[in-house]
Amino acid sequence: MLFFGDPGIARPLAPRRNLRVSPRLGLAIDPFGDGKSSIRLGYGIFYDNLLPTEQVQQPANLPMFATAINFPFPRSTADPYAGRVSPFPGPSPKPANFPIPRPLSWPAMDPAFNNPYIQQWNVTVERQIFGAANILRATYQGSKGTRLPLVYTENAARYIPGSSTRANFNDRRPYWPDFGAIRLMKSIGNSTYQAAIFTLERRFSRDWSLTGSYTWSKSLDNAINSASSNSGVINNPSNWNSDRGRADSDRPHALVVSYLWDMPRLKSWHPVLRHTLGGWQNNGIVSAYSGVTFSIAAGIDQSLTANGADRADLAGNWQLAADRPKGEQILRWFNPAAFVLPREGAFGNSGRNNMRGPGSLNVDWGLFKQIPVVEGHTLQFRTEFFNLFNRANLGLPNSNLQSAQFGRITSAGSPRVIQFALKYVF
Repeated sequence: MLFFGDPGIARPLAPRRNLRVSPRLGLAIDPFGDGKSSIRLGYGIFYDNLLPTEQVQQPANLPMFATAINFPFPRSTADPYAGRVSPFPGPSPKPANFPIPRPLSWPAMDPAFNNPYIQQWNVTVERQIFGAANILRATYQGSKGTRLPLVYTENAARYIPGSSTRANFNDRRPYWPDFGAIRLMKSIGNSTYQAAIFTLERRFSRDWSLTGSYTWSKSLDNAINSASSNSGVINNPSNWNSDRGRADSDRPHALVVSYLWDMPRLKSWHPVLRHTLGGWQNNGIVSAYSGVTFSIAAGIDQSLTANGADRADLAGNWQLAADRPKGEQILRWFNPAAFVLPREGAFGNSGRNNMRGPGSLNVDWGLFKQIPVVEGHTLQFRTEFFNLFNRANLGLPNSNLQSAQFGRITSAGSPRVIQFALKYVF
């Protein structure tokens, strides 16, 4: 395999960015001077970088980079060239004998791309209650993402009423025939996050501890892919805000409670009962979350732009009664008849992530025991139950308007899993 290309990176492809100011500000106050209460405030700016795989996408395309196979795949790695002369390094190809194929279809990066950054801020009020081991905490936190990576189809076919078909979309591309599909990454995405968090914490005291946290939040953005993914494009290439809506990670409600309990050692009991029933450690985690968001896809290129991100039109009430039996919810999580194909040349009027899937509730529980053998040697027995009550946490419903299973849930989370372990520590 031969690789040709200029190892240098032109300055327009990677402009120098030296002015990166990332302040961090923090303030802590004891409002009553008794050491039992505190008010904390914080603010910071944090810059991010793209993964190297995305930074090299543009210079790794033709005509700056070419790949040529000029020898059969070796039968053995012990002698990869099998008597042949090594082809490395190869001569640089000349335009006369190395024509560039057309059309070129490639991912590209905007020459003006700038590093994304996020602003974060928080205010926390904390108070000890009923002793030094118990803390009640209330937090407001927010963040704003700026210049996030957003991918759109730069060379999408233009819709021409009366003459656009799925067979001639290439002829309607602005840069055809030199270029086909071009997926351009620009630093124009944005996001906001607001959350109120309430926490009750009991530090380990008198053989037990407890932490409970409830989060009420809202997350919005218009960047359907993060800096670690270049797999999606926005709904309407001519409208960068067409995907403004709930973030993929938006979950309005989240409750997590965990505990740890050193059970009684039963020191006054008979040795057999003391060693059998005493000295166990019990812990558990209860977590409950709102469902994640999803969009209703048209399933076909109804906009006739070859963009492939059309959504359905909302034409009725998609909501169904929440108290229906679980079997009915699985068959129809929402009303499929409320969605129809958009008109030809349209991208669909249903918003991005305007739907929400089933929530989840999970209980994990464990039981542990340390068994002394001799000095410095311990045998640990443990049993753990994941999804203790074997609850069926349903997955997302089928959201493709063209699917025969549209609106139906066909997946679920993991069932109950029980594991036992015996560990010798020395």
